[in-house]
Amino acid sequence: MRAFLSRTAPIILAIVFAGVLFCAAPAFAVKPKVELKVGTLAPSGIGWATLVRQILFPLVEQSTDGQIALKVYWGGVMGDDDDVLRKMLIGQLQGAGMSAQGTLMACPEFNAVVLPFLFNDWDEVDHIRANTRDNFEAYMERNGFILVFWIDQDFDQIYSTTWPMSEPEHFRRARFVTWYGEVERMMLTALGSRPVPINVPEIPSSVRAGVVDSFISPAIWAVGSQLYNTVKFVNPVKIRYSPATIFFTKHVWEGLDQMLGPAKARQYRDNIWNARIESERRFVMGTRDENRRCLEAMIKYGLKKVDMTSGQEERLRESAMEVWERGAGRLYPRELLDEIVLHLENFRAAKETRELINSTAWDSH
Repeated sequence: MRAFLSRTAPIILAIVFAGVLFCAAPAFAVKPKVELKVGTLAPSGIGWATLVRQILFPLVEQSTDGQIALKVYWGGVMGDDDDVLRKMLIGQLQGAGMSAQGTLMACPEFNAVVLPFLFNDWDEVDHIRANTRDNFEAYMERNGFILVFWIDQDFDQIYSTTWPMSEPEHFRRARFVTWYGEVERMMLTALGSRPVPINVPEIPSSVRAGVVDSFISPAIWAVGSQLYNTVKFVNPVKIRYSPATIFFTKHVWEGLDQMLGPAKARQYRDNIWNARIESERRFVMGTRDENRRCLEAMIKYGLKKVDMTSGQEERLRESAMEVWERGAGRLYPRELLDEIVLHLENFRAAKETRELINSTAWDSH
């Protein structure tokens, strides 16, 4: 069976990519007056890139009468997230499509949503996005950026070449990559690991060389980096939600007045703002679907999916959630975390009430 899967894996993964590899950039009816340069780590041939072409490009074109175009530098051509941010600050780039790492660099307050075991499902993520968007837009603007899309990286999974990552002993013995930021480092340390800092572009070669044997990442990235050929285990426990973002510098956003004229610039900004929520919704639905398909393809290829018992997950949860308190007031405002937790408690209580009413109504029949 393993041999069969090895022979058929390229076919399986080709099917995953068949719907995402081919999508041409839109043809502008007029030559754009403004070209905004955007850097990203996303390779040009995976789901995020395709969704940018299918959703963000048309949004900008249609909202600006083709007067603004995006030139995207894919796959880390402009460096890692840190490099992209530096180039934005000096004007070499005007925008970014950021992984969770870059999002946390640009807006440390996002650490409050990447805490381990904060969310149970996508409905909760969407609820918090809708109810705290204004907070994060204000944080981003204070740091010099205009947040256009708050999208998703994934409910990241745990991958390992050696360990199932279901017991405390596995975490203590694993050599974990840390690439994501302080919350990840603190979480891995709380779980008994001694994490090894490695920049994202260097992670695949480090895993293959055995420098590290375990990492946490979205399924799309595990497929795009071709590490499915190297790792043996995937534990899909929802250990953390990871956001991704698309944003521009406040300087260029406001500078459109000079480039296009105040009236046109205001109109175009309003058009983008009015259309972005629906476009964002389509984007996150596409990302979630691609991540799901990539995970399924890797499991079909032969990765062993680790299903934790309730007891194993509870032990992992208790240790990992220690970082909530440690980060409050330092990595993110305590009041922001309190607000998020309150929103979640109210959302879960309302959901339980609805389910109880539905169950009672069904029983009465």
